[in-house]
Amino acid sequence: MRDYDPRVSFAQKVVVAIHYTREQRSHVNDVFYFSSLKHLDKAYLDANIIPIDIAEKIREGWVECYKSICQESFSLSDKAKKHLRFWSELLTLPNESMH
Repeated sequence: MRDYDPRVSFAQKVVVAIHYTREQRSHVNDVFYFSSLKHLDKAYLDANIIPIDIAEKIREGWVECYKSICQESFSLSDKAKKHLRFWSELLTLPNESMH
């Protein structure tokens, strides 16, 4: 039996999250989406495959985006706050009200 590598699972979550940002458009999701594009080639997006090292770089960028958006969370719409909660759960970070 092969060893389980949680990084692979997270790389798959990154693919799902990028699709989520494209389907559920908002200011919050756009920030995360465009942050992702800094690290991705179009070929990876088209193939729905992201190498682990790139997924880890994307996650680091997403954590910074999350922290930045939380600082202005008081001014976000309800829809944007809902999207921010999605990112909190994905990144396993405390929600915006805890910041």
